Amino acid sequence: MLATLGLGSLTAAGGVVWSRQESRLPLDPIPPGGRIVVIGAGSAGIAAVEKLTAAGYSIDWIEARDRVGGRTHTEQLGKVPMDMGAAWLHDGAANYLRARAEASPLEIFPTDFNNGVIQYQGELVPIDGAEVIRDFEASAVGPFVRHGLRSALTIPAAQPSIDSLLSTVAAKHGAQGAFGTSLVTANMGAPLTDVSMVVLMSSGGPGGDDGYDPFPTNDAMIEGGPCGLLTSFIGDLKPTLGETVESITRTASGIVVKSKRRSIEADAVILTIPLALLKKNTIRIEPSLSTVQQAALGRMSSGREMKVFLEYPENAWDSSHHLVGQCDSPYFDFFINLRAVDGVPGIMALSAGHKMEAAEAESDSMLAEALHQDVRAVFGPSIPEPLAHGVSNFSQDPLSQCCWSNLGLNALGNERFILQQPIGGRILLAGEGLSDRSGTFDGAWNDGQRAAQAIIDAA
Repeated sequence: MLATLGLGSLTAAGGVVWSRQESRLPLDPIPPGGRIVVIGAGSAGIAAVEKLTAAGYSIDWIEARDRVGGRTHTEQLGKVPMDMGAAWLHDGAANYLRARAEASPLEIFPTDFNNGVIQYQGELVPIDGAEVIRDFEASAVGPFVRHGLRSALTIPAAQPSIDSLLSTVAAKHGAQGAFGTSLVTANMGAPLTDVSMVVLMSSGGPGGDDGYDPFPTNDAMIEGGPCGLLTSFIGDLKPTLGETVESITRTASGIVVKSKRRSIEADAVILTIPLALLKKNTIRIEPSLSTVQQAALGRMSSGREMKVFLEYPENAWDSSHHLVGQCDSPYFDFFINLRAVDGVPGIMALSAGHKMEAAEAESDSMLAEALHQDVRAVFGPSIPEPLAHGVSNFSQDPLSQCCWSNLGLNALGNERFILQQPIGGRILLAGEGLSDRSGTFDGAWNDGQRAAQAIIDAA
């Protein structure tokens, strides 16, 4: 997120330091050879299983879906891969999975968010966000420093919304400000009036982009989609699919996990379900989350994003623009020209915040037609009709109920650290929602490894 806003220079002044101030709850020692249940076969679950298996633990791996990947999933629309959830490896060299992708046989396709145009008030304006980013950085210094001081002194305080910081700056910069707001809205998956500024201050920070490019230039899409990369990491151990867990209970000797099929006695469990499901108690946990953890969970919110895909005939247009900001559209924040990025004849449009609310009220076919007209407005009226369309919305998926996690307006910045603490000494939560790179599948991966390492370190 900070890379998107160009805020890397502010992390030292305003970065949250709660994890260095608050004490950790104890985790019971479980030596190698112990039995660990990992619930969920998304990025966090795959990462946890990889690390625990390498350390010599015995694993029971359970997944409610009939596939692996979780919210990282790609379907095919003719020749166009539809990344239904996660689509990019973000932040270049800062992303551990980027190095693994580059070492794999899969081809990666860097996406330059500066390379494009903005549809703004009936005109096409080249993207050039440097000035708006500089102004935003200048206006953010004060809030970042104050938040950093409060964190250092362990004085919790809610922060105002992102909108309160960004809207005044954006209004001064016309098309660039409007596009920047749309890009941040898509990153947050919510109206910026509903998201705490703490999100910007507790990010893991940027890395990998060269120079002072205002928006990411090196985020990469992956041949076949991110799930292909994740599944390539799965070794001989495979999860049981289509198995829904009902409860996790701490016993005198360990834990018992009950699914609709069986009961498993084990030494510990790593639970990687989305926080939206955790909030709804879809899996009963005994003992329940502590009062402090429940309060932290209550301060978190869900990011929601919708995607519309179009497949076109080959060579329907000739354009090098990677991205088109859609400030004039009532439904879309921006679209990616997949032909320019990875060579397939397709378009992927993203909607979040109030635009997503408008999009959800329309039919898929109507959204496809609206997007097609926007494509014609950029690439020319002779663009042929699309061959097919598709829509993705993980917030309507009963096994997700959100696209990613976020922080509500009453967030303090310590929520993720609090939720990382063990429950009953044997139950660990993990996933993108507990990572300082929330909203990314590499953040989920990092947190799955973090939970696994906690078990290893406690042995």
